[in-house]
Formats: sequence, C-alpha cells, structure tokens
Amino acid sequence: MLLPINPGRHTKFVKTYRPISGNALQQFISWLTATQPEYQDTKITARGEGRALTRVVGENNLTLKINLVSTRKDFLSFGYTSK
Repeated sequence: MLLPINPGRHTKFVKTYRPISGNALQQFISWLTATQPEYQDTKITARGEGRALTRVVGENNLTLKINLVSTRKDFLSFGYTSK
C-alpha cells in the first residue's frame, strides 16, 4: 500500500489474509488445538520466491482513514519524490 503525499484526509482499503495449513491433517490439528498456522520466516510475504507455494485465505477488509498534515515540500526535504 502506498501512502499519499498530499495533505488532507485520505481513505485506503486494505485486504488482509492469513496462511492456511498445507494438508487436511494439519488443518484438523490446527482446529483441534485452536492455533493458527504461522510463517516460520515472516519475510516470505515480501519476497518473490516461495510465495506461489503459500496457501492463504482472505480474512477481512480494513478501512484506514489517514489525516495527513505535512506538505509536499516536507516530503521532498526527506528524500521522497512524487511521480
């Protein structure tokens, strides 16, 4: 998700997801113990390799409301650019 650089009120919609187990036995054990599967390496979602092998299910949609007070000039002074 990219954050806006223009001042004002902005609304962003973000989809969330969670990993699911690889097979039915693991899913049953997760359900029985009331624990959800977790990533061993949390950086797997940011990398390209291995993501195609990850099974996920969509959970919720979040609505983020952002009030940005800073001006574009302030962003440029910190090295951010706009396209």
